[in-house]
Amino acid sequence: MNKLKLVLMALLAFFNVGILVAQTYSQDEDQVDFYIPGILANDSMESVNFLICFVKNTNFGSFVDAGVYLQLVDEEACRNINGFDAASELDQATGGSTEDTLTAIDEIDEIKYTPTVLDVERTADGLESKGWVSLEFDLIEDQIDPVTAYVKTSQTEDASATSRFGSFNMLYELKNDADVLDSNGLVVILQGTTIESGFLDVNDSSIRYRAAGFEMPPRALDLDLTNLNNVQGVIQHNVKIELAENNETTSTQYSVRHQIHVNEAQNRYCQKFLDAHIYTQGYDENEDPIWVEGSDVGEAVLQAAAEDPNLINFESDGASVDTLTGAQCWDLRQSESKRIIYQYGTYEPTAYNNSVRKSLPNPSMSLEAKPSVENNEANGLTSRIWVHANDWGVHVDVNKRGLVNDNIVFKNNRDNLDLINYGLRKNYYSVEKIEEKLVRLDSLDKVPFQYYIGGKAREDDPFHDAITTGLGFATLGNCSAATNETACPEFSGTISVDNGVVTFTATHAMDWGASPQELPFEMDTPISFTAAEWAANMDVDGRQLGMWFHDTDSHQGYYVSYEAFQSPDLALVRTELETRISLEDLQDDMTLAGGTNLICIRQCLGFHELNDALNEAIEEMEDLTTPPAADLLVTPYLDIGPYFTSDVYEDNEQQGANLNQWNAELNEKRYNKGRHNMIGGVHVNGVGKYIIENGKLKENMTALTNGLPNSATTNQTDFIEYDANTNNKSFIDARDRDTLHKFTYQNKNNTYLEGVYTRNFGYAFHMEVVIDSNTNIDNLYCDDDGNNAYSYNQFLRVFDNEQGGIIPAHFSGVESYYCEHKFHDLTTKYRIKLKQRPVYSLVNQVGDVPIPISAPENVFLTVNDNVDYNFDGAPNLNGRTFKLKFEGFGELHNFPGKVVDICQNVVIGRYTDSWDPCKRFVHEFTIQDGTILQDKDGNPYLKVRALRGDEYLKKTNFEYAGYTKNTPDTDLPQDDVFVDVSTLIGSEPAIEFPAPGSEEASVIHGVTIIDPNT
Repeated sequence: MNKLKLVLMALLAFFNVGILVAQTYSQDEDQVDFYIPGILANDSMESVNFLICFVKNTNFGSFVDAGVYLQLVDEEACRNINGFDAASELDQATGGSTEDTLTAIDEIDEIKYTPTVLDVERTADGLESKGWVSLEFDLIEDQIDPVTAYVKTSQTEDASATSRFGSFNMLYELKNDADVLDSNGLVVILQGTTIESGFLDVNDSSIRYRAAGFEMPPRALDLDLTNLNNVQGVIQHNVKIELAENNETTSTQYSVRHQIHVNEAQNRYCQKFLDAHIYTQGYDENEDPIWVEGSDVGEAVLQAAAEDPNLINFESDGASVDTLTGAQCWDLRQSESKRIIYQYGTYEPTAYNNSVRKSLPNPSMSLEAKPSVENNEANGLTSRIWVHANDWGVHVDVNKRGLVNDNIVFKNNRDNLDLINYGLRKNYYSVEKIEEKLVRLDSLDKVPFQYYIGGKAREDDPFHDAITTGLGFATLGNCSAATNETACPEFSGTISVDNGVVTFTATHAMDWGASPQELPFEMDTPISFTAAEWAANMDVDGRQLGMWFHDTDSHQGYYVSYEAFQSPDLALVRTELETRISLEDLQDDMTLAGGTNLICIRQCLGFHELNDALNEAIEEMEDLTTPPAADLLVTPYLDIGPYFTSDVYEDNEQQGANLNQWNAELNEKRYNKGRHNMIGGVHVNGVGKYIIENGKLKENMTALTNGLPNSATTNQTDFIEYDANTNNKSFIDARDRDTLHKFTYQNKNNTYLEGVYTRNFGYAFHMEVVIDSNTNIDNLYCDDDGNNAYSYNQFLRVFDNEQGGIIPAHFSGVESYYCEHKFHDLTTKYRIKLKQRPVYSLVNQVGDVPIPISAPENVFLTVNDNVDYNFDGAPNLNGRTFKLKFEGFGELHNFPGKVVDICQNVVIGRYTDSWDPCKRFVHEFTIQDGTILQDKDGNPYLKVRALRGDEYLKKTNFEYAGYTKNTPDTDLPQDDVFVDVSTLIGSEPAIEFPAPGSEEASVIHGVTIIDPNT
């Protein structure tokens, strides 16, 4: 791909759209598009990029002279044209303890199809198209209003060997479809007001662009392409700076102009500040809002405002605070950039360039419900509903969820011959079945590990000397990156294997439970131990300890048994395979195993707890009178876990049979509630128990009166669901874009101060369970010494016992506790999530039979000089195998990466505890085109090529002085280039293809459903 196309990709991707229906590796070569964020020549044309995405996904080149046709375009995908959505990246970039690492990356919460009508005709001069796009804009705060984009395009010359870019002109106009009312019902914007106008003209010698509207000051570009090694231009873009001082907030809009220069031969893009004018909004003689240009404030004033210590918000079309003024250059070479690929083309693994695209056997489908189909209108359907079904679930147009009921019939939009009447069933559960797989320890060369040593580094733990003196970890205490004090509870590093010797090298320490969190920091001195050294140290008084660690790259857990440390060449390391199933499938598993309950040992959901927690978050979110408290002292979980549920002391002096006394003078130890209870388990009568009833999860716990920790005072028989008698269920059902994800809940209730960490609302409440089969129960009991569970202490007492007398903190008996590590040792367990959005499943209306969509396939990349690294000094990963997720054509996920502050060009590391628009999750590497990925058996499965992504250019210190285009007032297009497009092309016409009056979509976001050429 040539360098100029890289810089101006958003403009030039429009050409050659006729090949969008290509189905082979070689044809897809022309589909490769990489966007360059942070470059003014791209980001300042946001509206044009958005509309070009729309037009590109209408496949208009296939519908020349076919008549007026309908397309459905995914509006959100076009809004996110510059990469991953922030929620997905954030989930990858924020870590947690390996005790509780759950990931939900790449899940789609919703899809929003936008109807687009297009008419493309061939004229004597080329192609001409007229388009009508139905949009929704936030014209005033917290209010969405309908807007139509009227678009007219003319292409007089195709791009070719003699005409690099061809010749292309685009005019657009956005108008509101109805009066815009304020909260008092007063008209603030009249129907038919021009919200924005745009002009774009491209040929081999120039690119000229202008956009203006009442929402922002004008944007403009003039670029001379005559000499591609001396491209000169001027660009006008927008900057918004908000300051807070003396309890007042000021917001200033600037229109900033830069000179730009591109030299392909020298692989260089440069930009230099020209001037900055304050723009204020006023009204013309017709009371229509207009922008009024003020005087030039100059470079120093603008930079000072951007660096003001009272800055609370900086918005720009492509500049950062550091690139706003002065002159900067970037290196155009891909080899010097950081590249994020968010769509890999996926093909049959043949050696030929024309290998066909590869998807899944039963790929995702788009469906539509129309009032005119079956009995939909009689069943309450008043308008069409569009949905998209894939393995993650069924994603309903967010504005149409209220119209869905069990009787509505959906038809397959992508296959007219599909006669099935589809239906949707709403629920909130997601279940993952987690099964063990055994591998060899010496097969884990170069696998990263994150290990929680927790209580084992405490001085009172039986493994303290083994973990500290034996292996080199510090006694648990201060954990600080600032002082490089490494008495931390958690560490990460890499496993290496050399001639059969397995070595764990911890390079980073962290504390996710601290407040504030201590993010992973590099230790001055790594901690290293071999498998043999672990085996030699971790046999204490006949008790042998294994290791549970988390692979942060593949989001996969491993349990290395003590025996595996002794024999690294045997398949004794347990890892887990995850399969999504339904609650009904889980019920079948319970019946097959002979179990009646599901058992939970930690983080066990309760009906009242989860609803109280959600209710408080909703109230905080909706409270506009005070600043929100993002960290809430609430928990969705029952008070169940391998920790003390009361303050405890060790009554070694035994002050009397009926006394409950702690004697500090006698150095009797005390422990706060929430601390690990030393046994590491939960009493068998105090665990969480659940059943499945009527397709829902239900508590099944009996009241306890014998003073057990974690005891219930009443029977607990509520369903785990959202309370329909409060606002909770209606809130969850109606969720769209909100701020719920900014709030957190705790793993323990607000009476706990120890062992507390937080998790964000917004995605799901979750817990892990196992079936109470005889086999599982036998394997859940804690290890014992013949009389009691290990670490049983008869002298531990509960403080402040209101009942009088002595309440032991530990209970005797060899089968008195289910241990947490035994829970994780079981070969099969289940992760149940209660989603915080509605979840829909697809069924055949005849018989209500579930219809499965193909689950993602695990594919494996073995690195062998077939990747390009994104970071300087990256380790050579040759020989390392990565497990990726293949979810259909173009969908390849689960890459390792690091957080990068793109604005500052600073690599933050694997995780961050804050997220803002400057931060991106950048993959460690990109796969080279033509690389073959394997299936689980090592057979060739998939060939890949990079199709779409972002490319962050490397900033250089080169000082360029040869700017010649510096007269923006005469060079930049002005408002006289705009036309009234809505008058020029008229109102939206009736659909003509495939038949007059048709309601069928011919294209769904770039996929041709009804081809006019067949």
